Amino acid sequence: FLNSNRNHDHSNMDTSTTNATDTTNNIHSHSEQHGFGAFLYHRPSHALIVTNCSIGLMLLTIHQRRHPTGIMAAVQNHPYTNNTNNTNSNNTFRTNLLNGSTKITSQYCNAQPILPLSQVRTANLGKFVTLSGQVVSARPKRLRVVDCEVRCEKCGEQFRHTFVDGRYTIPERCIGRKCRNRNKFGLLRRTAHYIDFQVIKVQEARDEMHGPGSDTARTPRQIEIELLQDLVDTCHAGDMIRASGMVRAVNSAVASGRVGKKALETSTYKLYLAANAIVNNRG
Repeated sequence: FLNSNRNHDHSNMDTSTTNATDTTNNIHSHSEQHGFGAFLYHRPSHALIVTNCSIGLMLLTIHQRRHPTGIMAAVQNHPYTNNTNNTNSNNTFRTNLLNGSTKITSQYCNAQPILPLSQVRTANLGKFVTLSGQVVSARPKRLRVVDCEVRCEKCGEQFRHTFVDGRYTIPERCIGRKCRNRNKFGLLRRTAHYIDFQVIKVQEARDEMHGPGSDTARTPRQIEIELLQDLVDTCHAGDMIRASGMVRAVNSAVASGRVGKKALETSTYKLYLAANAIVNNRG
């Protein structure tokens, strides 16, 4: 994993954002930049994909220079080629990167802007920010389905279907050339792939509530943070953390566990943070 604190690398990336007391001016000045920091802030999904691919290409290049004769064997053993020869120990790593069995995830700790929970607004939706606060609750770890094989009930075609954010959906149509099925599919549950999943709730710290210009009479703001894979169980109730990730919105009725058309027709949404990195200040 790549844990990158962009506050300390101003020579290679144009991400110099001053720690001003006015958070609004901080966000405005950050959004006007044209370096990778602004790219990560405005388009976090694209920026993370670019970073992961760049790291993968870098590792492939380094491995190729150490084992220059193994690149063709790795390409020939790619699942989209017809050659099924076994790989040797020199190109196993390269083959794993090509066929997707090795996953690279970049993490950005303490990425700017760092917002208090009271400053999280709908304007931050889809942006990459860092939030700080105290963990007040941590739900038990669960499994989230990523994808699963489905079978068409009409033609018998089997193919893999991806579930976005773990939400159950059926394929839009069968991939068979002559099949027009759009709603009759069966799940092959034994072929499902899962990842670890956890939700924590974070409350703003006392120093943020009692800071200059703050309203001490109000109740502390809270927000839910979604943790996946290696971030699960990295913090517990009472820990002071800084979570970096993308601000997302979810239907309030769906988030409470309701299903069906009536739940989807609810017009209210709540914001949450899909975490990319966690810095735990425990102790």
